[in-house]
Amino acid sequence: LRDPGVAALEGAVRQALERGGLSLAGVYDQVESNPSVASVDRCAAFLRESRAAVLIALGGGSTLDTAKAAACVAEVGGSIADYVGFDLIPRPARLPLVALPTTAGTGSEASRVSVVADATGKKAVYSDHLTPRVALVDPQLSAGMPPGPLSAGRCGATSPSRWPPCWWSAWPSPSPSSPNLDPRSLDEHRACRPRRPPAAAQRAHG
Repeated sequence: LRDPGVAALEGAVRQALERGGLSLAGVYDQVESNPSVASVDRCAAFLRESRAAVLIALGGGSTLDTAKAAACVAEVGGSIADYVGFDLIPRPARLPLVALPTTAGTGSEASRVSVVADATGKKAVYSDHLTPRVALVDPQLSAGMPPGPLSAGRCGATSPSRWPPCWWSAWPSPSPSSPNLDPRSLDEHRACRPRRPPAAAQRAHG
């Protein structure tokens, strides 16, 4: 399962499987950016008819969120909209999920949440059954990304949404709500900042 933007990486996955004596049972490439309820349900219908033994998701946060949610809906039925909220998915998906992230912003490959959108906005589905069975985090998969998504994803790794309020926010420091977050945010920023510009510059200049 992948989005159209990473089609060039599919060959590497095929080759790796073939070296292990395996083959792809099918490819689903209709993933939407910021997946809608309808797009997840369409993917679930595809997976329900699949004869695959394992689901491989190759892409960024939208792809991984789609795969996680669709795999569960394919097993339990209904629509992903039925499971918005906390721990409403009754059992795990039939297909174990292997996540191959190509970006570093969402951490979806290691989380128990999928975000989907309906007519009223984004909604979150939380369940332990959403967490991928395996996450293969290979920096070489990010090397082929365009500079824009590459930089945006790495900025997301240290965005205020991950450890609010962050050290650069307008909140008092240390934050009265959670004073341990300021040093944690600083550590994240220091770890990621030296690695962001060279990667983006390398892609921008070929």
